[in-house]
Amino acid sequence: MKYSLFTVTFAGFWGQHRLTLEEAIDKTAELGFEGVEIMGKRPHLSPLDYSLEDCKRLRERLDEKGLKLAAIAGYTDFTGGMESAEVPFPEMQIAYVEALAQRAQILGGDLVRIF
Repeated sequence: MKYSLFTVTFAGFWGQHRLTLEEAIDKTAELGFEGVEIMGKRPHLSPLDYSLEDCKRLRERLDEKGLKLAAIAGYTDFTGGMESAEVPFPEMQIAYVEALAQRAQILGGDLVRIF
């Protein structure tokens, strides 16, 4: 078992200090954790903001800090939009999870949390 920290801790959602993803990774290592669970949305690892190339650089940072990726936390709602069948909402959710899975693989992980 590896003790890991979830980057939502540093997202600033509940009035705490807000750190960028890179700063959150640095802080996680500084605090002595072995791994990190990365929030798969803004302000951290949104597929809209982090390309696969960006993730390769992020992997280097994780390696430099001695951290392993515990998971990427996806935020999905597979039942949303069911009343509007013409809107491809389920397909968008699947594409989002696929994008997170690609990023998890590059970052050295094999787990995407979906809920």
